[in-house]
Amino acid sequence: QPYNIEEQLQSKDMETSKYKEYIDLLKEAHNLVLTGAPGTGKTYMARKIAEEMGAETEFVQFHPSYDYTDFVEGLRPVDKGSDQVVFERKDGVFKEFCSRAVQNIIDSKKSPETISEEISWSERLEDFVNDARDYETRYKTVNGSEFTVEDMNEKTILILNEQNDKTPKLAVNVQDILTLLINKVPLKYVRDIRRYFNRRYNSQPDSYAFVIVDKMREKYKKEPHHAANHIPSEGIKEKPFVF
Repeated sequence: QPYNIEEQLQSKDMETSKYKEYIDLLKEAHNLVLTGAPGTGKTYMARKIAEEMGAETEFVQFHPSYDYTDFVEGLRPVDKGSDQVVFERKDGVFKEFCSRAVQNIIDSKKSPETISEEISWSERLEDFVNDARDYETRYKTVNGSEFTVEDMNEKTILILNEQNDKTPKLAVNVQDILTLLINKVPLKYVRDIRRYFNRRYNSQPDSYAFVIVDKMREKYKKEPHHAANHIPSEGIKEKPFVF
């Protein structure tokens, strides 16, 4: 049969109004339970509700081996080298999703210029880590201890210090480094990092963060960099997050 755009639009409007009641309930109660036998379309409906809201979504199907540590947070074994295995706290899928929702609220209050600056420094940091890893560059802390940059993920930069027998591998917080760079925090001593973040005690990662920030400032002082990501003129909009 010939394609009828009017019928398609009417069908779309009917579908949207079909889910409006559920969307209103979800917005009011922040929680919605769909019941019914398997195969009756609960998963489909859940996805359609989130889609109509224009929401960021995450989907989890529970099974007998899925527990609290997978969903919220738990301890995970991490190889620190030299046959040393320690346990570190890792966010579960739900907590990670909540963190993204919180970050969206924070970012929505920032100007486009601020967002662009943050993306620019994030890209610089990624380039810096890639170069340091590929060329196996060796750096020195203030006390003369040598270390290399091994890897980086969304949250941490992995440091290798073979001279440290107890903890040869150590994670440095990515957000701490970006915060120091973006806010142009003056650093004369390692303890300036603790003071800026209002921490009670010095931490071992601060010694490495101090060097990384210093080397990045030195490297990019005369190298202009523009974020590749396009930021809308109105900035980042706050949006719903549906799990």
